[in-house]
Amino acid sequence: MKIETKIQQLNHHTDEPTKKMLQNLVERKRKFEAYKRKCFQTQFMTFVLLMGYIVYLYSFIIKPNGGELAMIFHLIFDNSLHTFIILVIVAGYATAQYFKKKEDKSETEYHNLRCEVIKKSKDLWHKPSQWQNRHEVYTMMKNEFDINLFHESK
Repeated sequence: MKIETKIQQLNHHTDEPTKKMLQNLVERKRKFEAYKRKCFQTQFMTFVLLMGYIVYLYSFIIKPNGGELAMIFHLIFDNSLHTFIILVIVAGYATAQYFKKKEDKSETEYHNLRCEVIKKSKDLWHKPSQWQNRHEVYTMMKNEFDINLFHESK
């Protein structure tokens, strides 16, 4: 595991196991953010595709046929392209749900590890000089990686 340069530069503030724990925290945060981004992108693309398909259906199928349901269903389900688009929308929704579950799981893992670091801070910075300077580590983690170690709440 490669440790970030900013974490490596904490030589006089932390020991090696603490640096590895902080690095693991950074990696979990990045994993969470990656799933969050993938979830949003999938949701957005599925929404855009769905809205585009609804506009298409209204403009080219519903409006020209005067809202006659039998004709509308016939035109939608007899065309394999329409069926394919519906399947793509359903697959997009299912993929978004998959990424949402992964996002939630990775957020829980990240939050639990972050809370563990906060709870174990007395053990991680056991020397009085380290304890007094731990705020520098916390500030660096907040500024560089947007990880708040000052408070347990999200």
